[in-house]
Amino acid sequence: MLAKGFGFFLLAVVSGLAVYLLLAPHLLNPDKYGSMQTASPGSATALPEEKADSIPPVVSGISPGNSTASEGIAPPLPPAVQQETAVEEERAPYYRWILTTFPGIVLNAAPDANNRAILKLTLSRDDSQTVNQVAQNVVAAQAGKYGFVHARLYSPDVQSQPGSYHLCAEVDKRPDGHWDLILR
Repeated sequence: MLAKGFGFFLLAVVSGLAVYLLLAPHLLNPDKYGSMQTASPGSATALPEEKADSIPPVVSGISPGNSTASEGIAPPLPPAVQQETAVEEERAPYYRWILTTFPGIVLNAAPDANNRAILKLTLSRDDSQTVNQVAQNVVAAQAGKYGFVHARLYSPDVQSQPGSYHLCAEVDKRPDGHWDLILR
């Protein structure tokens, strides 16, 4: 019986020591670990008052900074949209390369809104040398690697108002991989 009593005593001491070691840092240094407040009946959790103002409330897992409760969680994108987004992410360095390699010549580079296999390039000048340079160095040299099979080059329309452009050339990829320039 004495051994049984001693075992309970030893278990109580070990349990008390474990609880003390877990709570002592919080009790001895509340600034570092935060105060030990209990939750009031009306709140889910209690926070130190100085921290409570800096944390936005969360309602149903939606933070007011980025969404509203009525919007809910956005459904996943359809596979076609996911694929299109992935292709455009792969093409982004190509667009940057065009704009940085040919500054002042190519003003804009983007896929056609209706057919993503068509590259649309807006040029700053309407002369055959610029059109040939862009067709050879931008389209024929690189566009096929990014899934383009056709390119449309637009140049300033000098007969119309400033800021308007017209189709000056098209570049088409043949089945053998070569590109044909068609001046308009």
